[in-house]
Amino acid sequence: MTVPSFPTTPNTCGVMGLLQSGTAFSTSLLGNIGSIISSLGIAASSLLSLPGQVEGILLSDVETLASNLTSIATGAITSFLSHVTGQITNLINNLSLAVGQASAQAGLLNSGCGLPSLGSSLSAPCGNMANLFGSIMGLGATLMSSITTALGSATGVITGLIGGGITDISAALSSLSGFVGQIAGFATDVTNMIASEVAGLAAALTDMLSFGAASALFNLIGNPCANQVLSAVGTPSLLGFLNG
Repeated sequence: MTVPSFPTTPNTCGVMGLLQSGTAFSTSLLGNIGSIISSLGIAASSLLSLPGQVEGILLSDVETLASNLTSIATGAITSFLSHVTGQITNLINNLSLAVGQASAQAGLLNSGCGLPSLGSSLSAPCGNMANLFGSIMGLGATLMSSITTALGSATGVITGLIGGGITDISAALSSLSGFVGQIAGFATDVTNMIASEVAGLAAALTDMLSFGAASALFNLIGNPCANQVLSAVGTPSLLGFLNG
């Protein structure tokens, strides 16, 4: 007896090996995010160790800036690390879902309608990929680079304050506040990107569950056994579409 086999190529084993070892997809962005989280924490701690000449209202400013850096590290950037990890871990399933959504949308548009989440248009065959996977397609790396640049400037000011190279503390803290504000702005962009991708993938899943159910019904209505059940419980509108 010959066991039926799935169609494969000599490269199938190679791809399987990469998937099993976790080396199929690049994870360099994860290391970059982790480094930024650590650097933000170090910057916050360094601020709180400033010399004793920072007193009164200036001390309050320092504590606020340190708190903001810590919140960004433990909030938006840590969430981004988790999100990117999930995107890479679930890439095959999510990518298959996104491709299915695009294919379903193209077919439905040819029939004069469209998926609920995408409406009645399809800007480009791959137009929705950046909306669903921008975090791992370059946008995430760009935002991390922007944060790294602003954080480097902030660290320079902190180092100058600690080392005594900067004597106008008030002006330095004002400059530092600007850099922290930039970091916070980029962190907001990160949070919005995460929310957009999560919502987009959830909508794609809803679309495909609905599309899959509709496709199944068209197959089932042709089965004499299933037809008996559908004819008994299906509304006239449903049966009209299925039998049309």
